[in-house]
Amino acid sequence: MLDLYEKPIDPSHPVVCVDEGGKQHIGDVREPLPVRPGSPAKQDHKYEREGMANLFMALEPLADRRHVEVTEQKLAWILPGSCGTWLNGITHRSMAAGST
Repeated sequence: MLDLYEKPIDPSHPVVCVDEGGKQHIGDVREPLPVRPGSPAKQDHKYEREGMANLFMALEPLADRRHVEVTEQKLAWILPGSCGTWLNGITHRSMAAGST
């Protein structure tokens, strides 16, 4: 499958990769203790969960193009606004180049 990335660019058949990953927002339960002479800063191991965010990435590796979008909350797996628009642009370009 990796040989796909070694093929020459074909505008009618773009190679596109899409992925997403979630990141947890966390907050301190107790105020961290500052640095003191001879002692590093200290932070409690307990935390409060403050929601999730999603990172969406669409990559067209052969054309050296990428688009990354971060949403404030975890959603069902749908491409958010500008990421979906970016991918639609690739689809329209490939259709204009003669892809069926």
